[in-house]
Amino acid sequence: MSEDNSNDNSNEEEPTILEIVAKRQRRWQLEDEAQNAWEGHHVSVLAGTSNNEIAHTNTRLAQLNEEGEALDSITGNNVKDVPRTCRAVDHHKQGHQVEMDKHQHVTFTANDEYPDIIPGAYAEGGIGTDEDNSMIQQHRPPQEQLQNPMPAAENETDGLAVANPVQGQDGPNPIDLPTAQDYDLEASRQRNEKTVAFKRNILLAVIVMIALIVVLVAALVKPDNPSYVIVDDTIHPTSSPSPAPTSMLSFEDHVLSLLPDHSIRDVHSPQSSQFKALQWILDGDTTLPNERIQQRFALATLYHSTAGEKWAKDTNWLNHSVHECTWYNKNTFASKDTLQYVYPGYLANFEPPMSTSCDSNGHYTNLWLDQNNLVGRLPRELYLLTSLQTVSLAMNPGLQGSTITSHIGHLKDLRGLAMFMIMLTGTLPTEIGLLTQLQAFGVNNNLLEGEIPSEIWQLTKLQTLSLNDNLNLHGSIPSAIGALSNLRWLVAEECDLTGTIPTEVGLLSSLEWFALGDNRLTGTLPGELSLLPNLVLLSVHKDSLEGTIPSELGLLTSCTLLSLSANSFTGQIPKELFQLTSLRLMDFGGNLFSPGTLPTEVGRLQLIEKLSFNNVQRIGPIPSELGLLTLLGWLHMRANSFSGTIPEELMALQWSLHTMSVEDNPMLSGTVPNGLCNINGTCIPDSIINCQGNDGLHGSIRFDCTSLLCGCNCATCNDGDS
Repeated sequence: MSEDNSNDNSNEEEPTILEIVAKRQRRWQLEDEAQNAWEGHHVSVLAGTSNNEIAHTNTRLAQLNEEGEALDSITGNNVKDVPRTCRAVDHHKQGHQVEMDKHQHVTFTANDEYPDIIPGAYAEGGIGTDEDNSMIQQHRPPQEQLQNPMPAAENETDGLAVANPVQGQDGPNPIDLPTAQDYDLEASRQRNEKTVAFKRNILLAVIVMIALIVVLVAALVKPDNPSYVIVDDTIHPTSSPSPAPTSMLSFEDHVLSLLPDHSIRDVHSPQSSQFKALQWILDGDTTLPNERIQQRFALATLYHSTAGEKWAKDTNWLNHSVHECTWYNKNTFASKDTLQYVYPGYLANFEPPMSTSCDSNGHYTNLWLDQNNLVGRLPRELYLLTSLQTVSLAMNPGLQGSTITSHIGHLKDLRGLAMFMIMLTGTLPTEIGLLTQLQAFGVNNNLLEGEIPSEIWQLTKLQTLSLNDNLNLHGSIPSAIGALSNLRWLVAEECDLTGTIPTEVGLLSSLEWFALGDNRLTGTLPGELSLLPNLVLLSVHKDSLEGTIPSELGLLTSCTLLSLSANSFTGQIPKELFQLTSLRLMDFGGNLFSPGTLPTEVGRLQLIEKLSFNNVQRIGPIPSELGLLTLLGWLHMRANSFSGTIPEELMALQWSLHTMSVEDNPMLSGTVPNGLCNINGTCIPDSIINCQGNDGLHGSIRFDCTSLLCGCNCATCNDGDS
């Protein structure tokens, strides 16, 4: 085969062995680079080869193919023998034969055992015959070009070996060619596997992080509250309610995770209301959303804490099959439906946002159980109902010992709180100041003590403030009260108020009730009160006020009750006050007025039901104009210096009067008119008239039977006292 090739190429200039080796080396390098470029990466085969020689796939492949085709044009006998020389070296090197796949490259170094190895020669190993390895058959150089020709390989299918660098033709020094490095396929595979594993781990980490972020966002974002409509005492969701979160916790542990620490402590006692409420929850629906679990627990605790089984009415309470929004509740807040007739104007301008127990989302908003025989103590769990807007538990005296705790500050939407006549104890917490929506606050007739929180006077939406009948509740009325422009009722009688009445009360243009009697207030009565055109009740009795009564009070044309008794007022009773024709009660008794007469203008008080001039230094005759007051039920003129006789005109009052007192008037004389001996009036109590503790005897006139004054059951005046 070698001879045939020599003859075919005799006319062409033969390339040298060195040129063939160098070009073949470059051709095979190009093939490797093309292969690596096709696979998306490359491996440096020859030492010193720069990575920058490999460019992007498409452009580089074209360049490599073009250059490779040019090298393939090399012809000559030397071309055929170069691979055979390498094969011979590989064949005769016993114990060092290497099996190689196509495109695996190795190098050898010349030594004494194989002196004819061409240093730097480059060969490509293959499997099979020369015919199977077309590259070897095409690029084998003639052996005559080698320094020490080697015999042909005995077995054409032996794997080829790579020769070391070839020496130059003109000397022993080797040609300065790059030296091939071993290409470790196993190491490359391991590196690739490590790279893939690293990328896989990175991808897995990213997926885990995304999942954690999704879970965190889901936990932080509160789901929309479901809406409900009530049909036939059953509440139906208009949208799917949020289910209780799933976790590895038991349902009991999940419920406990929703409760405050104080509930968790109490729930461990089998005798506690909290324990009973928890057991009731555990016996019910385990798929309820968290809001309803808390809501039901709070209501169940209230039920057990206040002897719910003994309530006057407890329809549907603790019925698992009925939504808590349809459990029994009264129809109105703070018994307004009945008390408004006893106390005219009672909560007249206050209306809860809704009249049902719950809002459209199923949140408990109105708790109305007043006058329902609740017995026990109010639990702190009541304040878990943070959607409450009104709470009315009034007139349940069996709640003695209950307190208003600092947790009330959690009820941010609270607008009305009625806890009067339930024997509350303790102090009023300062957290009441957090209830910025509060409009009605009634805690009268209890056992509260301590200081009235100054924060109360900052609740600018207040309409009703009732603190009366808490004997140990002390404090003062600050000038900040002037900011309560919506205040209609200020009732704080029989507390322990001290200080003066600030002139800023004149700024309360909506005020209707101003009742601060039976305290220890000092100073004067502000004339600024006359600036309150809607004032219906003015009561400062049994205080320690002094000075004169402002005549400007005659401008209070809407006033129905004027009680200024038991103070230290001086001067005269202003005649302007007898122009208040809307009055039903006028009481000036027990002051230090200068001696004076009872003016005839008293006859203008056509609606008056109670007149009291006890111990006010009145002199002169009793005005006959009193006979015009046909609604008069009380007439108290005791301990004065009236003179003359009791007018016959007063007999016109025998059908309205039920109490008349004129004792301790030593200058009265004559005979009591017969019509006053059997008065038949009936006392009808209301917010103005109190039928208890009346002076005098019902159904008769009370007077001192003397030698000057007699009649009725008294002996004749000439017979002396009876």
